[in-house]
Amino acid sequence: MIDGCSRWQSFIRIVLPLMRNGIATAAIMSFIFSWNQFLFSLILSGPKTKTVPVAVYNFISYGKIDWAGIGAAATLIVLPVSIFAFFVRKSIVQGLTMGALKD
Repeated sequence: MIDGCSRWQSFIRIVLPLMRNGIATAAIMSFIFSWNQFLFSLILSGPKTKTVPVAVYNFISYGKIDWAGIGAAATLIVLPVSIFAFFVRKSIVQGLTMGALKD
């Protein structure tokens, strides 16, 4: 190995820094996609546990639709993901373009 590094040290010092943006982008995209899962949450959650998208679904009843409640809940659903994406946008762009461009 180069400079007397073991396999583990070379992984930590060489490979991991090269993969940092890709790992961060995969984690960010996984968070965003899992935040809005409706079907799995509806089927797998119990009667006392609800995720946010399933709770929004409760604003729709047989007789009426509470549009104000749905709008407020949708704003609260989008807000954390938007703030998170705002702070990590540079990492997302770098991770998505690393395979397409050369430094």
